[in-house]
Amino acid sequence: LSHVCQKTWTILQRRHVSLHLDSGTVAHKLSWVASAPAIRTLTLHARTLKDNAMHALVALKNAPSLEILTVHLQCIRIGDAFAAVLASLEDAPALRALRLHLERCSLG
Repeated sequence: LSHVCQKTWTILQRRHVSLHLDSGTVAHKLSWVASAPAIRTLTLHARTLKDNAMHALVALKNAPSLEILTVHLQCIRIGDAFAAVLASLEDAPALRALRLHLERCSLG
C-alpha cells in the first residue's frame, strides 16, 4: 500500500495494527497500544500465553480510539481470570466490536 498512494498510507498509518504476543512482550506492547491515540483496529495473535500475561489485556480499556479488537488465541487455557479481563474491556471508550478466535484452547 505504501507504494500505491503515499497520501492513503499516511492517513492509515498506525490506525490498523496487528501484533504477535508472547508472555515476555505482551505487557510492553499492550501498554504502547493503550497510549496510542490513533489506533482504530487491533488484531492480536497469541500462542501459549501464561495466565499472568492475559492480565495485560486490561490496558486496552484505556485505548482512546480503539473501535475493533480481534484476538486470535492458540493453545491457551482460558479461565475465570481471562473472562474478567474481557469483561473489563466494556469500559473502553470507543470499543464497539470484540472478536475472539480460539484454536486448541482449553476452557475452565
